[in-house]
Amino acid sequence: MIDNLLSGAGGVVVGTILGFVLSLSATWWQEGRKKREQKEAVCTLLYLEISQNLAWLEDFWQHRVLSPPGGASYEPEEIVFWRRANFVHELAPEWRHVMWESQVSNVPMALTRTQLQQVFDHHTKLARLMKLRPLLSEAFERTHMLSIYKSHLALPPERRPIIYDRSLTRAQASMPQQGHVTPLFLGVQIDDFNQITAELWEECEGIYNELHTSGNPLPAPKPAPTSANLLVRLKGRLPDKRQPKQH
Repeated sequence: MIDNLLSGAGGVVVGTILGFVLSLSATWWQEGRKKREQKEAVCTLLYLEISQNLAWLEDFWQHRVLSPPGGASYEPEEIVFWRRANFVHELAPEWRHVMWESQVSNVPMALTRTQLQQVFDHHTKLARLMKLRPLLSEAFERTHMLSIYKSHLALPPERRPIIYDRSLTRAQASMPQQGHVTPLFLGVQIDDFNQITAELWEECEGIYNELHTSGNPLPAPKPAPTSANLLVRLKGRLPDKRQPKQH
């Protein structure tokens, strides 16, 4: 009788321990699954935000910055000048940093160290690119170059070609009468302006080239399984109700 009691008590203990272990395993599995889903969600949000920024950057740079005014041919110096003017005065995108900033507490869990640095660099470079705009704008305002150049474009076509002669100094390229600059003087001014802003513009181009070349550092999110795929995965796990009952 005592042996039976001990045997029954032992079974209860073993059953209790087994139930506890199974419950704990289920809890761990659920927590692990929740963490994986959270990691995937954070990565997806960051990926989409970076992809949107890169698409806007390409459109801004290719169709606004690199596009000179139509209807005329331009010397290489003028093209360099206009690209800087476009970068300053064309409407720039409002880059997205919301997901990066709002998920800062979850990012270390979701990304590797390399990915974390790459995403950080992406947002930092975009912010730096926008800080360069007012610096270039200040150069335009200080030299009045854009207004001078636009007034020159209003001249008749035969007086519009700009002459670039780097052998002449600014003093040698004299100002004419009637309040207009000569093509020679304007050529010297544009060349001077391009040289003054060369370092700033080199940094702008460098940031664009780095972002354009590196692309999105995060992998594209995996597509959600379709209903058909889900049924295939579940096949064999569920009882087949179509099978006839055996008599």
